[in-house]
Amino acid sequence: MKKDKEWSDPEDLERSLAQGKLYPLYYLFGNDQYLLERGGRQIKAKVLTSSPDSTVTNYSASEAIPADILNDARTIPFFSSSQFIIVKEAHLFKTVHWKEFLSYLKSPVASTTLLFLGEKMELGKESYDLLKNRGMVVRFNHPFESQLPQWIRKIARECEKDITPEAISLLREVAGNDLLRIASELGKVSIYCEKKGVIDAEAVEEVVAEARMETIFTLIDCIGKKERDKSLKMLWRLIDSGKPPLLILSLISRQIRLIARGKEMMQEGKDPYDLVKNLKIQKFKLDDFQDQLSRFSLSECKNIFTALALTDLALKSSRLPKGIILERLVLEICS
Repeated sequence: MKKDKEWSDPEDLERSLAQGKLYPLYYLFGNDQYLLERGGRQIKAKVLTSSPDSTVTNYSASEAIPADILNDARTIPFFSSSQFIIVKEAHLFKTVHWKEFLSYLKSPVASTTLLFLGEKMELGKESYDLLKNRGMVVRFNHPFESQLPQWIRKIARECEKDITPEAISLLREVAGNDLLRIASELGKVSIYCEKKGVIDAEAVEEVVAEARMETIFTLIDCIGKKERDKSLKMLWRLIDSGKPPLLILSLISRQIRLIARGKEMMQEGKDPYDLVKNLKIQKFKLDDFQDQLSRFSLSECKNIFTALALTDLALKSSRLPKGIILERLVLEICS
């Protein structure tokens, strides 16, 4: 493995471990939590494979001080041949803390594997150079769109499953490039497909789509209750996950139509249970729906219909980001 790169990538780490190399120092960082934790697990597995009697100690930079970590790192275990020390949230250490680590980084203990995990890397040049020259510094950022299929296949194989291209496409639609979410959903689907060796689109749809639509309907409920902050949070979660903006708009429009029709029926003196029958409102949601009716007037609904039409036009023709267009609509409805 070349040491002249600014830092290593996940493939470099995998190759290094496959070749039997185990360094006394590691610093793993990046914005992809799944890959970061996976890299840490791979190093730990290699340590325990090489020395099954190794002791494992966990620290967090939010709670521990360098002196405690260094004291452990320099202590030779009595009942084992080596030790593995994990320091999470290492990005919380300041420059002054890293200065305390310098003497150890210059001469790490051979029987200790010291692993730092952090969201970012701000250690100072001297600490960085020592970590890179005596160990490995590895970055784990979200994969590019072109890399997602291979990562999804790899995660599926770790669940002892193959996965079809159609299932991969559906997972990407649901979870975007969030590998932590993808791994979570694949774990559920692999249990669902326990007796099958292949995960197909039908299985993903069965297990994942329900949760996906549940998220959309959570947004609709929040808008119906005029919960502005929750609505905006749910909206951006859907946008970031790649949910089609026109689908979101159509469901918002449907809910406003239901509210407007419900207001008309109540003014006509209809019984609340007529709402269940005529508007296909589920009985257990009747109380929530009546609460939504109390928050809107018919004149307000008419104004919102105009806003819905303008939003539809803007989504199809405007150069503005579609999330911004929908955000304006949600703000208008929830005002």
